[in-house]
Amino acid sequence: MIPVLSVIVPVYNVESYIERCVDSLSGQTLKEIEILLIDDGSTDGSGAICDKMAAEDTRIQVIHKRNEGQGIARNCGIEAAKGQYVTFVDSDDYMEKEAYQYLVEEAERYHADVICFGYSKDDQLGNSMYQSRIRERCYSGEEVKSGFMLHFFGDDPADDDMRGVSACMSVYRMDMIKEHGVRFASERKVLSEDTIFNLEFCRYANIAVSCEKIFYHYCIQADSFSRGYSKERLGKTAEFMEILSGYAKEFGVEALTANRIQMVLWVSLLDAIRKEVANRGMSDYLALRSSVCEICNREYVSNMIKLLYTRGMNIKQELFYRCIKYRQYFLLILLTYMRNRNGLQK
Repeated sequence: MIPVLSVIVPVYNVESYIERCVDSLSGQTLKEIEILLIDDGSTDGSGAICDKMAAEDTRIQVIHKRNEGQGIARNCGIEAAKGQYVTFVDSDDYMEKEAYQYLVEEAERYHADVICFGYSKDDQLGNSMYQSRIRERCYSGEEVKSGFMLHFFGDDPADDDMRGVSACMSVYRMDMIKEHGVRFASERKVLSEDTIFNLEFCRYANIAVSCEKIFYHYCIQADSFSRGYSKERLGKTAEFMEILSGYAKEFGVEALTANRIQMVLWVSLLDAIRKEVANRGMSDYLALRSSVCEICNREYVSNMIKLLYTRGMNIKQELFYRCIKYRQYFLLILLTYMRNRNGLQK
């Protein structure tokens, strides 16, 4: 049987979540799927759990490899995949059971090269903290670059459409990926391997469809707020903006994406301040203030604050922006501390 859809799941030390993820895939109403579990050098029991599930369902294939990161693991899955379409799922997340049948049918109906769909950001108890807003639409020809592709360059404060949609919330036509050699970069080398993959794919796409249905559950784990935090990430974001600017120039969408690209750094800046306050705490306020001040006064941050167009920001974001712009660091730290107390996000 040639599968209609290949689902690629990078797996690394997720023994507590992997069964929930795979159960949501094997239980899909679309039965003609293959599930590729790429064990990326797990050191816990994840690999053994994957092998056990594969022994119970012939549609599940496990590939064990040395640890190289999520992007390379996904590429390994692409090389092995046999489906007409392909999608990706993070191993601590899960899907609604009717998702892929609906999405494949829609892709076939529109002859789409890619179809993206909605997601819910869930807390540890399974409660939805945020749901994406996606307008139902079919983009064709130049509309793919002038419309559909724009959200990959960053958020628009005045337009919440397709915010946060990534490779996990998209189904792609496989022959286009293989024909043009579209692959993921390593997240150890670029800030967002998903973004690069999607921009490269959109280089060749003729028809893209957006679906408003909420199918993907993006699950926030207990340690996800502080995991992997580094002040250097902000600098990497500034470097990534240069990559995005290069794509914008190449695709002729500089005017449409200029503020979106500034928003990439803005979102990363707020994240850096939140995590700095959370990690240092308020007990040594002077050290905390010095650190936050250093972050906010970096040259690339100052340039972003001057260029950022804030129309459409909510009141809270506007207040954070004014605190940074006018160097009201005590108020900025206090607001950030209160925000952290009210709930941390992945």
